[in-house]
Amino acid sequence: MTNGTSIHARRWSLAELPIGGMQRAVIMQAPKNGFFYVLDRATGELLAADPFTTTTWAKSVNKKTGRPVVERGANYGETGKPFVSMPGPGGGP
Repeated sequence: MTNGTSIHARRWSLAELPIGGMQRAVIMQAPKNGFFYVLDRATGELLAADPFTTTTWAKSVNKKTGRPVVERGANYGETGKPFVSMPGPGGGP
């Protein structure tokens, strides 16, 4: 804590993995949104974005755009109805 402000560091992992028959230098992260991301360190290409916990707010992540494919009904602003979103604010297990 610094001056009463919480600092949250996102942990990234670096690795060399065999992907598509070749070694790739990758960077990986599992943020609180429930998806585990693997990106090519040299190009930034999104290689994988798979759920690592129950994820109800998005179906998947579009590998071309890197954006989540949000579930129909997950946006209160569009439906006006409550939605139980998982993972919650604390992330997944």
